[in-house]
Amino acid sequence: MPESSHRLRPIRLGTAAASSTGEVTFVEAHLRPYTPTMDDTPPVGTEVLIPIKAFADAKRRLARELGPEQREQLARAMAARVISAAAPLSVSVVCDDDEVAAFAASHGANVIWCPARGLNAAVTEGVAQLRDREVTEVVVSHADLPFAESFDSLIGWRGITLVPDRHMRGTNVAVVPTDPSFNWSYGNGSLNRHRAECLRLGLPLRIQRVDTLSWDVDIPADLLVGPARSLTSDLIGHAAF
Repeated sequence: MPESSHRLRPIRLGTAAASSTGEVTFVEAHLRPYTPTMDDTPPVGTEVLIPIKAFADAKRRLARELGPEQREQLARAMAARVISAAAPLSVSVVCDDDEVAAFAASHGANVIWCPARGLNAAVTEGVAQLRDREVTEVVVSHADLPFAESFDSLIGWRGITLVPDRHMRGTNVAVVPTDPSFNWSYGNGSLNRHRAECLRLGLPLRIQRVDTLSWDVDIPADLLVGPARSLTSDLIGHAAF
C-alpha cells in the first residue's frame, strides 16, 4: 500500500519503532503517574466489538460511484471480512437494525442491541455490556476495513492501542481495557481526541500503524485509488472498476 504523507506530530517523550512486518508503533510516555491494574500477560477475556449501521443506510457518500444495491453489497462484504479477521476471538456486533442483527448472528457474532444512539454512544454501551460479561479487553473496530486480516498483534498489551487510518487522522481500531471507562469520540480527527483521552486516564498508549487495518472506505477516492480498486471489484463484482 502507498505510504501516506501525513504523520502524527511526534511527542518528545515518545519513541517510534518499525517491526519486521512493516508496522510502525509510536509508544507515548504518559504525562502523569500511572498505576497499572493489569500485568503484561494477555488479558483473560478479550473480545472484538464492531459497530455496524443499517446496510441500506451505509456508505451514502459513495453514491456518485455506486448504486444503493452496490453500496449495501459492499458494506456487507467489508463487515463480513472484519468479522472473519477477528477469529479466533469472540465477536459482538452492536447495532440497531434487524437485518444487521440477523447478518451478525449468521456470521457467528453476538448481537448487542443499541437503538438510535449514534456511534459513540453505541460503542460505549457495547463496551459496558462486555465489561458486565467479564471481558477485560475490547478491540473496537470499524466495519469498513476491506483489507482486514487479523487483530492478533494488537491484543494483550498493558495499555491502550490505537490504529489510525492511512491519513493519520481517524481511529480505525482501538484496543482498550474495559475498566476504566474510555470516553469515545469518533468523527473527523478522532485520533487526537482518543490520544488525549488516553492521557487523561493516565494509561500507556501506543499508536500502531497496520497496513491491513489502515484503509477504510468513506468516499469515492477510497474505492478508486491504489489497491482498493481491484478489491472493490472483487467484493461487489462491479465491472466498472
